[in-house]
Amino acid sequence: MTAEWWSDDNYGHITRLNNDKEKSRTGGSGIYYHISYWGSPQDYLWLASTQPGLIYQEMQRAWENQARKIWILNVGDIKPAEYLIEFFLDMAWNIHSINSTTIRAHLSSWASRQFPGYEHEISPLLNLYYDLAAQRKPEHMEFPPSKRGILFSNPYNFHEFGDEAGRRIYWYQVLSDMSEKIYKKMDHEKKDAYFQLVHYPISSAASMNKKVLYAQKARELALYNLPAANHYSALSKKEYNKIFQLTHHYNLEISNGKWKGMMSMSPRNQSVFKCPELPEFITSTKKGILLWVDGNPSPSEARQISLPTLTKGAEKPSTITVYQRDNADIVYEAIDIPKRFQIQTNPLPGGEVQIAVYTDSSAQDGRNTIKIKLNGEYYTFICPIVSAKTNMPQQFIENQFYIAFPATQQINNKLKTKIIDSLGHSGSSLVLPKSSKDNKNKHAFYEFYSFSKGQFNLYVGSIPIHPQCEKKLRYAVIIDNQAPVIVSTYAEFHTTTWNLNVLRNQSLTSSQHIIEKPGKHTIQIYALDEDLYLDQIMIDFKENRNFYTIPCSYYNNPVNSLTEKNPIIENKDLPTKK
Repeated sequence: MTAEWWSDDNYGHITRLNNDKEKSRTGGSGIYYHISYWGSPQDYLWLASTQPGLIYQEMQRAWENQARKIWILNVGDIKPAEYLIEFFLDMAWNIHSINSTTIRAHLSSWASRQFPGYEHEISPLLNLYYDLAAQRKPEHMEFPPSKRGILFSNPYNFHEFGDEAGRRIYWYQVLSDMSEKIYKKMDHEKKDAYFQLVHYPISSAASMNKKVLYAQKARELALYNLPAANHYSALSKKEYNKIFQLTHHYNLEISNGKWKGMMSMSPRNQSVFKCPELPEFITSTKKGILLWVDGNPSPSEARQISLPTLTKGAEKPSTITVYQRDNADIVYEAIDIPKRFQIQTNPLPGGEVQIAVYTDSSAQDGRNTIKIKLNGEYYTFICPIVSAKTNMPQQFIENQFYIAFPATQQINNKLKTKIIDSLGHSGSSLVLPKSSKDNKNKHAFYEFYSFSKGQFNLYVGSIPIHPQCEKKLRYAVIIDNQAPVIVSTYAEFHTTTWNLNVLRNQSLTSSQHIIEKPGKHTIQIYALDEDLYLDQIMIDFKENRNFYTIPCSYYNNPVNSLTEKNPIIENKDLPTKK
């Protein structure tokens, strides 16, 4: 009897696996898997950026369901995918050679063999490269509706969650700068190999993201006739040209032209690879400034502005971005800052200034007034402060009307499960076992503290798997002791929901709940049909918030494992409170 074949959905999620009867087939079964693809909803043929944890998760599922006879990997162009090919083949050769907690160690071991002595610098870069692409692959950074009628999700937002788009730009800048430093000091005999395996994909992904996001910001600022739009248009063009230069070097200069024609900077000439549409050059002599407060989609000219409520001791600030209406520099001076407040000023590439307002755990509750002089004029910012009567970690306490955290931080000690590293927007995901009547502890459990009451959205980000063999994939949510709310994460192949899921590499579902009073509350999540791979969770009291990703990635704050362990990042490269 010949083997039965199961394929993924072209984006790394196996569409079906053996049922109980099929597991006993004498011919066995096999898997056809992609880490490169030409087709709908969008190609990914340029840079191999599939998160290793996704490959591990799906091939481990295949193995456990007796799909072991033959594994075939569709790699597209071999050169960009060399590490991922090795990862896949190592699992195929010995399924026990990698487990859910050694995925990043496998990458470090590979870097050690390829570039001895540099692995502690290179492996954090590649880990972050894969984790950033897990939010959105470089080839998928085009967000406007396409001619094929595909509905795209919200783009990264410059005015939400403390500038989620700017944070993505920042980390890609860190990545490319670090890689450039390593490239310059790399041993001569390894320099070309480093360029192909590490520097080209990291630098090109960074430039693609900056190219697209700078153009997005230019178009937004042009709507208000702000000259800063000109700066972002120029920066977008600069990043487009950098991709051209990197690709030219790859094809014509490394290894004496050995790889001529191997790398294309625009596979199939799709529009995402072109220089973006940019606004016309803006000339403005109008005086004054515009202020953008975090969470507000529109700017303000007011001299007195209310900021979002800050939680005492929270690390997340309120941010205000200041734009000059003409081409003059912005001159700013702190005039009256209450005790226990800190102001961080951060000049941005377009000539504007971002002001972040922090408070520590001993600040006074209530309305606080901050006065700042901007271009000779006085501006007053009203900053409400609240404090939580709890010892919970700050991440589980409401701040600016939301609470966001990785799903791996659940606190049910009786839950027997595992965490898969290098998987999901948060950098690791929790395997939530299917619930059963004989085991009441098969649920993820969380506690949170709110200052708000009433209705909120509970967002759950999970890995967009396909069910093993039935078209059902649901979870149940219980808030406090309320009745369960059932949510489906199932997305039929080639539907609009599936398109959204594979482009964002996440199934983002939501449910609506009501709490009667502020204070401490609980969340229980049960997997109803089969294992659920939980990534991120957010409680959001703000209606219709416009955002792309839940803000709890491990690189969401300036200090994390990458910067702490890697000696080539200096403190001056990181934004700090002043």
